[in-house]
Amino acid sequence: MKAAKNDISQMYFSQYALATYDTCALKFRFRYIDGLYWPSTWAGDPEQLEAIEQGELFHLAARRYYSGIPVGHLEEPVKSWFQELKRFRPRDSRAVFLPEQEIRMDTDGLKLLVKLDLLMVLPDGRGVIYDWKTTPHRPKASFFARSLQTIVYRYVLRRAGSKYSPKGGFSSRDISVIYWNPRYPAEVDPLGYSEEDFQRDEKILRQMIGEIKAKPYEEFYATSDIKKCA
Repeated sequence: MKAAKNDISQMYFSQYALATYDTCALKFRFRYIDGLYWPSTWAGDPEQLEAIEQGELFHLAARRYYSGIPVGHLEEPVKSWFQELKRFRPRDSRAVFLPEQEIRMDTDGLKLLVKLDLLMVLPDGRGVIYDWKTTPHRPKASFFARSLQTIVYRYVLRRAGSKYSPKGGFSSRDISVIYWNPRYPAEVDPLGYSEEDFQRDEKILRQMIGEIKAKPYEEFYATSDIKKCA
């Protein structure tokens, strides 16, 4: 049996790590146990790589804007995307904007990590999580509603986001997630939260992380879908 390089019993699980495991357990093992990294240039043709770079530039522009830092020169299509962003979610002095906000939690045996594109906290205590997407094709709202990203983001803010709340903590109904794509600026589908969602998501996360921690090294198998484990 090959010895594992990283001890996942001490790991903070991100939505990306959990989604990787859900897609291909072998890929999870390579990345998070064996500690293997591969550059993004290995996957995708030149058009895909250009799209990735444009998405990164848009995220950088958004971070600077909500941090009050000059954005600098932008080229198309990022320039147009950024103008759409300012129209969609302009800065507002009544709200607190926290771009690229990282939140960690280590509570009751659950260790989770999120990095939010933007957390907006309103005076009435609501917390809105924004996640920027720049892909050409926009998934349906039902995809985002059941995604691990939504599950982890809302759960962590509910359990570990008290310091960001003017009320000393967010209730489930205070929290929502908005996935927004500047290619489709008018399409906005806020995903609210409820106590029932919170209880369900905790069960999902505990079961999934418990399964990962209990799995023997050699049983992190590849799926039959070659594309998922490529």
